[in-house]
Amino acid sequence: MIPRGRVVVRDILGTLVLYNNITISMTPEQIAFVQTQLAGGKTEQEVRELLAAHQYTPESIDALIAAVKGRDAVPGATVAAPQTLPRFMEFAGLVKKRLLDRPHWILIAVGVSVASGLIVSAFEAGGEYGTNLGLLTLPLALGFLAVSCFYGVYLTKNLLNPVPAQSRADVEWTLKNFWSVLWVGILCGLVMLSSFMLFIIPGIIVTTYILLAQPVRVAEGVRGIDALVRSTQLVRGYFWGVFGRLLGVIVPVALVLGAVSGIISGTMDAGPTVIALLQSVTNGLIGLVVAVLVIELYTSLAAIQPAFDQTKPTKVRTLYKTAAWSSPLFLIVGIIIAMAVAVAFFSGLSI
Repeated sequence: MIPRGRVVVRDILGTLVLYNNITISMTPEQIAFVQTQLAGGKTEQEVRELLAAHQYTPESIDALIAAVKGRDAVPGATVAAPQTLPRFMEFAGLVKKRLLDRPHWILIAVGVSVASGLIVSAFEAGGEYGTNLGLLTLPLALGFLAVSCFYGVYLTKNLLNPVPAQSRADVEWTLKNFWSVLWVGILCGLVMLSSFMLFIIPGIIVTTYILLAQPVRVAEGVRGIDALVRSTQLVRGYFWGVFGRLLGVIVPVALVLGAVSGIISGTMDAGPTVIALLQSVTNGLIGLVVAVLVIELYTSLAAIQPAFDQTKPTKVRTLYKTAAWSSPLFLIVGIIIAMAVAVAFFSGLSI
């Protein structure tokens, strides 16, 4: 029997208890999350829809909005945070909405992909027609690589904004923080290199755990190896949910885009250059979907997991540091082994 003056709402996430005439009690992370969304330009209704998609009850949403706005619309509510990711179809809907809210990014991704394909084609043509012509395209390729890195950081920052209308502020932020975010990406690459040296499965597992490192750097300001540690903290306990959503979204998108590209190239009886451009555009659009997917995973998990304590020593931090700094050694050893195998193979051939 529920005591008078107390209402208990049960759902799949647990129990939310509402008391009359008791002060509001909720975590700073929950309040900060709502404040960030509202400060970023989202309307109250959009924030309510976002929280509902993350399986907050209407009473919890009212309490959070009231606390952020400084009014007591739901007196004495104790808000229970969701303990799971949104269901797959709800999550896919969130990814779709975030992408369609920014249709200009689809056009930008296509443009960048076409430029990339043209540069690669020019470089290959230069190699066929002479070394000098091939070398002329090298500075262009390096410049495009730098622009692509900037594009990636800016994309992450813009996608994290609740409203996509802050382009100028995002460019300024990217210019100021570019090298810091890029360094996190380099560390991710080094750690993944070491993990894939231990064969495919460890590499896939580590990649999944550090997948959110760059959004963590952009959204929370956590730098260096700590961004990878925070990403691991966010994914921990939800590995299969994260991995399943990655496969469940990326594989169908890749199959559909690949099929469309194949149909177009087959219908047009396209030459090698057109086929290369179609493949480049397909890869660019898949990359955009992956970027949106990663941002949505970060947003969902950040609403669930506790705040990050950078001062707390962890074995994961030590492991990632070791992996990052040892990856060049692994690479050198791998090259030496490959050369030794090649020399032994050709030495055994009869002339």
